[in-house]
Amino acid sequence: WVAQADQFNGVNPGSPELAEYAPGSNGSRFAPQGGLRASATELYELMAVLFNGGFASNGTAVLAPETVAAILDEHWTYDGSNGNNYYNLFNSWGLGIQRVTNTAMGDIVFPELQMWGHPGEAYGLISDWYFDPVTKDGVIFLTNGVWNGYSFGNNSAFYTLEEDVFAAGEEALGCTADVATTTATSALVAPNFGRPGEAIACHGIGTILWLDALGKTVAQTTAQHSSVIPMLPAGSYLLKVEGQKPMRFTVL
Repeated sequence: WVAQADQFNGVNPGSPELAEYAPGSNGSRFAPQGGLRASATELYELMAVLFNGGFASNGTAVLAPETVAAILDEHWTYDGSNGNNYYNLFNSWGLGIQRVTNTAMGDIVFPELQMWGHPGEAYGLISDWYFDPVTKDGVIFLTNGVWNGYSFGNNSAFYTLEEDVFAAGEEALGCTADVATTTATSALVAPNFGRPGEAIACHGIGTILWLDALGKTVAQTTAQHSSVIPMLPAGSYLLKVEGQKPMRFTVL
């Protein structure tokens, strides 16, 4: 396996001719393929904006709620004759964002959840960015190669590598219809993401149990209408308070 990259054999390709370029006239002039240059952490921040009504994880208002609603509204759905669904991968779209329909042998990420997002493929890169704005579960995945090359999936329109990642994520998150319903109706804390040491508002009083993906209690804090995120590694956890429905919480 050889990674794909720019290769000029040690010779500088020189500076581009910019004499006729008007700043701001062509945003893709200096962009990578697709126009986005971002890390997984930065992609999470974008995800947080969309599943928190336009607010970033630090509380900054980035988009108006009605803009987020328009982005996540269904604007196009493939009917067999109204466009190209790219080998059954793109069957529905919002505004610049894919709506996953869980079509058989097609766009399947987590079968039990209604996901939105976008895949990436360029220069050896394979990446995925999908989330459920209701349960606030999601997956961000980036890789620059696979040992035996990419091959199409056995159960969807994604590559086998992506199917494996989605399956692992589904198992870790416990993404079943029951969990999705439970987390969607929970009002335990707000917001449901943050960094260790940050305060969160609680709608209950008692002890909060923090469970990892295997259901093991890894921390506990006291809820008195507020609490503090414990010093835990970044990841997805399940919060349980007596008398409350459990909910997902993402430690950044």
